[in-house]
Amino acid sequence: MVKLFISLPAEFNSNFVEFANSIACHVKNSVQEMTGMIVETVNVKISDVLTGTIIE
Repeated sequence: MVKLFISLPAEFNSNFVEFANSIACHVKNSVQEMTGMIVETVNVKISDVLTGTIIE
């Protein structure tokens, strides 16, 4: 079984719970599909809140 821990930023006006659930489901499905292993948990931590436009 696999346990994953992910830390990433989210946008200021986003729904953090919905965002984290979406990321967790996508990662779980992708890892299971690629490896054939059962993903037990995916923990998503919002590490920062992005408040403006990112200029690269």
